[in-house]
Amino acid sequence: MGKIFSAYRDIERISLPAKIEGGDVLKVGKKIFVGESSRTNVEGIQALAAIIKPFGCMVIPVKVTGCLHLKTGVTALDDQTILINANWVDADAFEGFSKVEVPDDEPFGANILKIGDIVCMNEAFPKTMMLVKSLGYKVDSVNISEFVKAEAGLTCMSVPFTCKA
Repeated sequence: MGKIFSAYRDIERISLPAKIEGGDVLKVGKKIFVGESSRTNVEGIQALAAIIKPFGCMVIPVKVTGCLHLKTGVTALDDQTILINANWVDADAFEGFSKVEVPDDEPFGANILKIGDIVCMNEAFPKTMMLVKSLGYKVDSVNISEFVKAEAGLTCMSVPFTCKA
């Protein structure tokens, strides 16, 4: 077994009644924001907090009221700035962050995917794209219109990770 995976062998697991959905987990620096939604409950948030505590990360619960997942309503542009639909998620949970609000007529515009220095955005949200570009971010747009019909967003269709030797 690899060195990394053997180190995690004895870590607790999340078990029912605890539930957690990946779309409700947003990592920004050493902070892990976890949405309390229809798919993630308080027990799941508490279980994740117990698991990651030894790694020096802090779990911050966030109420999700208007969308399926946390990352539908908020994602990070960088470690100090979030893109948010405050009608769908509790903006107060992001104290200390600069908050960029999506336009009211593009409520799903906050679901972006940052890869390196490029912000990938759904081309269906031109106002949000222009707003993010105006802040100096490099933006690349993609057409995910067919996936949106099934309530998918860029964060739902990705598994970003970093491997270090």
